[in-house]
Amino acid sequence: PSLLSDAHLVGWILSDCCEHLTRQKWKRHPGAVAAFAECALNLKSPHLSQHVAQVLPAALLVVDDFQSHHKRTGIRLLSHLMRNCSRAELGWQGRSEVIYDAVQHLTYSQDEEVLKDVYPALLLSLRVVEKEPSQRHDAIMQRLLYNMQLENKLRIRLIYARNLQSFIEQMGASLIKHLKHLLPVFYSYLEVNDGPKEECRLSILAAFETTLKVAWMRIPAHSDEVLKSLVKLILEISLDVGPTPEEVKALVVEKCVQNLVLLKRLKTKDVEEKILALEKVNSVCSEAFSRVLSEA
Repeated sequence: PSLLSDAHLVGWILSDCCEHLTRQKWKRHPGAVAAFAECALNLKSPHLSQHVAQVLPAALLVVDDFQSHHKRTGIRLLSHLMRNCSRAELGWQGRSEVIYDAVQHLTYSQDEEVLKDVYPALLLSLRVVEKEPSQRHDAIMQRLLYNMQLENKLRIRLIYARNLQSFIEQMGASLIKHLKHLLPVFYSYLEVNDGPKEECRLSILAAFETTLKVAWMRIPAHSDEVLKSLVKLILEISLDVGPTPEEVKALVVEKCVQNLVLLKRLKTKDVEEKILALEKVNSVCSEAFSRVLSEA
């Protein structure tokens, strides 16, 4: 077994490294930072609980640095703490509040690598600091949607899209208050081809499906726009002669069909009549529309 599996030895190493991890010294001792992070990440529950007082200050110190690799190390340490310590432990002396503040501040970053780690960590911190959806969830959702609306870089848009579904799931029915801004984000992201893998569109379609499930009571009021967006995407994908593989096209169409089935169930008669009319006039997409109509 690895030496790092010895919790007592790891604790001793953490204590030794902490001598170098002060605000004045830590930048001069990169080896101490690396050793501290490696040891801390190897400590699991329940052993990590004994070292929260050492790991948390060090994590907050490096996560506040301007260099992205230090930020990412800090995020990993904070995430590790949240996964391996109880809510009660992290609630002592306002630790969970401090972690949340440190992580949410990083959502303003434009560094792709940092953003990849930030949003999963932010979800963890919301679970720790709040027992149910709250004003913090609303604030984060508003910021995420604002960032998504303004972002033009495809790789950062993909990061936002990949994490959106998890936030929607965590918010549940309280998502309703954000539909006015959320649905236009869906529509705009589905209009943009993000490459042969269509990762962004597929992530948005997954988030769309979750939205139809958790905010179903308000969706009928937006059914025309939702129907238009999904039908437009099916048509575009069906006519696409670009480099997108056929299996990817089929997956995008299938996700659209699943969303349309959910929409039909929410407002059966109106939506079903429109899809039936589209099936008759559009031979290119008739198979997809037939599948929607055949689902109960």
